[in-house]
Amino acid sequence: MMTEGTQEKSLEEQFRDGLDKDGAVLLAERVAATEAELATKGEEIVDLRSQLEAANARADAAEKVSKEAPKSVSKKPASPKPRKFPEIKADDALEPEQLRDAIGDAEDVEIVLVDGNGREVPGSMPINVTGNVWNLRLQGLMLTEPVEITAPHEGAGYQVAGYALLLDGKLAARRMRSDPVNVAAGQRVKLTDDIVF
Repeated sequence: MMTEGTQEKSLEEQFRDGLDKDGAVLLAERVAATEAELATKGEEIVDLRSQLEAANARADAAEKVSKEAPKSVSKKPASPKPRKFPEIKADDALEPEQLRDAIGDAEDVEIVLVDGNGREVPGSMPINVTGNVWNLRLQGLMLTEPVEITAPHEGAGYQVAGYALLLDGKLAARRMRSDPVNVAAGQRVKLTDDIVF
């Protein structure tokens, strides 16, 4: 029969016999390596968080600037000689998102009224556009500010069959209307949510 003292000694001996010094060292090394890895990951997380915060701050600033930029849709003098704007091949056409970015990068944004042959409507005044006046819609990139077009009092008026978009003087997009707008001599026509590229 084992007494309490002999049982205690037996347990102590079993405990000492069960200790593996090399195992304890390896375990300590693994713990240290894991702690070091966690510290590195923690630093990476802090770095990624600061990058995200900086990106969000830049995006907020850009959005604020675009909202605060003065919106303007104004007329430019009519061209002395009507310009021709050919159809843009499907492979060369910009997607609405790309077009919006290109507009943001351009210094001069101009919309030209075109006839059924893709020529600038004689006597029409090009439209100069500035500020955050574009919206992505299902049908494309839409001008959100209304535009008023007027035909000269002299002459027979004109017909608007579509629009050409010029960025810094170069044709970026052209879109023809499904139904042309007739503007009689001296008449004013207001286009709202109508110009889409």
